[in-house]
Amino acid sequence: MLLQILAYIYLGLAALMFLGFGAILLFAPKKLERWVGVTATTPQGLTELRAFYGGLEIGLGLFCIACLDKPMWFQAGLAGAGWACAGLAFGRLVGWFMDRSRNRQQVVYWLVELCFGVCGISLSVA
Repeated sequence: MLLQILAYIYLGLAALMFLGFGAILLFAPKKLERWVGVTATTPQGLTELRAFYGGLEIGLGLFCIACLDKPMWFQAGLAGAGWACAGLAFGRLVGWFMDRSRNRQQVVYWLVELCFGVCGISLSVA
């Protein structure tokens, strides 16, 4: 029973996280420059940031909401959110070694991504 409650809380938080970041990045992608140093130098680049960073995250957030509403999808939602966050953490780790880009802010992002990844994957198989 407690794991089920935690799983619903996790999936709800994942939905809010993906939707929140997605909305910000869809409508204000230039914030990426302040947050992590990503810039678009052309209108096409700005559209790519909106689509990939904003649109993809909104899609993930809506998927999480749909999974909260459909019992048959619930485990898939946990796994999907978990693996998406684990993928982010892995990509950031690779970037640290390839780009020598690790700093305090990057470590905080990595820890959040790693924790969300491990929690989602663990809850999906519990």
